Amino acid sequence: VYTAILSDIESARGLMHQKEWEAVYAYRFSTLSVDAMESRVRLYMGNWKEAYDAAERILVQKSTLEDLNDPEAKLPNNYTSAEMITAYEFFNDDVTSASILIPAFMEKYDANKDLRRNKYYSLSGDKYISKKSGKAEHNCTFRTGEIYLNAAEAAAQMNKLPEARTRLLQLMEKRYTPEGYAEKKKAVDAMNQADLIKEILEERALELAFEGHRWFDLRRTTRPRIEKVIDGKTYILEKDDARYTLRIPQAAIDANPELQH
Repeated sequence: VYTAILSDIESARGLMHQKEWEAVYAYRFSTLSVDAMESRVRLYMGNWKEAYDAAERILVQKSTLEDLNDPEAKLPNNYTSAEMITAYEFFNDDVTSASILIPAFMEKYDANKDLRRNKYYSLSGDKYISKKSGKAEHNCTFRTGEIYLNAAEAAAQMNKLPEARTRLLQLMEKRYTPEGYAEKKKAVDAMNQADLIKEILEERALELAFEGHRWFDLRRTTRPRIEKVIDGKTYILEKDDARYTLRIPQAAIDANPELQH
């Protein structure tokens, strides 16, 4: 499957000639889209060098980030944001108010230093819901925020720690208050490889929440045990649970029975 995907990416590379489109046509793929797709696929494959190289090809051409220290900053996954590469996919259409964040996740955002807590979420009663979804303006397939994280993770996995720190901190500077960033920079600069990779993965969870990445990041990394209590009932996904592998939909099997083999 990966061979077929990579072949399609290379075919697309020869067909794409437009670097970027104006916002109204941001759903169209571009030369940056091709590298963004390769960066994500290579990251999922664990092809660290190729993932890093693809991410860096993008960042030398487009490195803009929304600065959340600016009160006028847009949500990064808004199709007109400074970060947008491709605005095609639309997540969480009519379930935004039903997707309630568990308190343990909200606590990961420092209430006084992480600007995303108030930018990305709002209170509905006593529950937090996402502001990053539910409207057509939140179409997002690829954006530079993800690319910084791809580059940082791939570099860290190759033990290129200065490069990994640089890309991670460039994103953090736009997401934390100046005081919060100073603390993060001091901590990141002191991290060894294992701790830095852990920090980057944590930032992926905080930065890319509600954009369709979390399941895949859990699946390709630690596949942890997850326990949630909803209306008094406990639901558990065990570590390395078989359900971390999504089955092929029955409708697809019905259409092509050979998929069972």
